[in-house]
Amino acid sequence: MPDNEGSKDQSTFWQDEMRKCQVEIIPKYMGNIIQTETRYYMLPDGRSRGPYEVVHHTGGCIIIPIDSQGRIHFVKQYRFVVDEILIELPAGKLDEGEEPESCAARELVEETGYKANKLDLVQTAYASPGFTDEKLYFFFAEDLVPCHIEGDDADHIDRLQMSLEEALEKVRAGEIVDAKTIIGIQLYERLLKEKNNGQ
Repeated sequence: MPDNEGSKDQSTFWQDEMRKCQVEIIPKYMGNIIQTETRYYMLPDGRSRGPYEVVHHTGGCIIIPIDSQGRIHFVKQYRFVVDEILIELPAGKLDEGEEPESCAARELVEETGYKANKLDLVQTAYASPGFTDEKLYFFFAEDLVPCHIEGDDADHIDRLQMSLEEALEKVRAGEIVDAKTIIGIQLYERLLKEKNNGQ
C-alpha cells in the first residue's frame, strides 16, 4: 500500500498495480446483447485477486426528445425481466461499431416516430462499472419532425408526452423508476435552469 506522504492516492495506486498484473480471462457466455467472463489477477507481489465476473456490453443511447411546447416524449412498455410496465425515455443498444449519434437517431424514429433536426450529446455515464463496461450516451433531441414509425417493437409501445414538472412529480411518486430515464429528466431540468440563468 502507498505511504501517506508524497504518495499516489489509493485509486491511482491500485489502477497502476492492476495494470501490471497478469490476467487470466475465462469466457463464460456469448449472447446477442452481452458477453460474460471471469477474471483472475496476479499481483506483482504474487498475491492473486479474483474471481471477478465481468459483463461486456456495446453500450446504449438514451434520447431526451423535447417538442416545440417543451414537453418530453416518453414510451411506456412492458419489461418482462422485472414484470412491470415502465415509463422510459426512448433508448436502445449500440450495434457493434455503430456511432452513438447514429444509434440515437435510429432509436428515436423506431420508438417515437419522430426525427430530430437537432441532436446533441449532453452526457455520458457508466451503467454499473462494478461489473459491466456498458457506457450510456444521453442525447437531447429537438426540432422534432414526424415520420413513419419503423421497428420490431412499434406495436408494443405506448407513447406519451409530459411537461418537466409532470415528469419530476412521477419520479417523486415512484411512477418513473427507470434509472436512465430519471437521469435524463434531471439533465433536462438542468438545461432549463441554465437557460433561465442566461448561461
